[in-house]
Amino acid sequence: MSDVKDILPPSCSVFKFCGADQKKDLTIPTEGFELLNTKLEAAAQTPIDCIPPPNYKDELLYIYTSGTTGLPKAAVLRNSR
Repeated sequence: MSDVKDILPPSCSVFKFCGADQKKDLTIPTEGFELLNTKLEAAAQTPIDCIPPPNYKDELLYIYTSGTTGLPKAAVLRNSR
């Protein structure tokens, strides 16, 4: 992400998430990234009524990896996982 964040449009938000094993060390560089942990902790805990409930096979998120070829590709995680 560090390589491409400067060419992303200004309207694009880039987040960094620190997992449980990283939470104790939030000193990992976050320059240019918003910390998703902070946003999640501040989010309302009540369900949003106007959004239909997710289906079992709906896409939940994309994780971009380098893959085996070294080229970026999205690994799709679905609700079922």
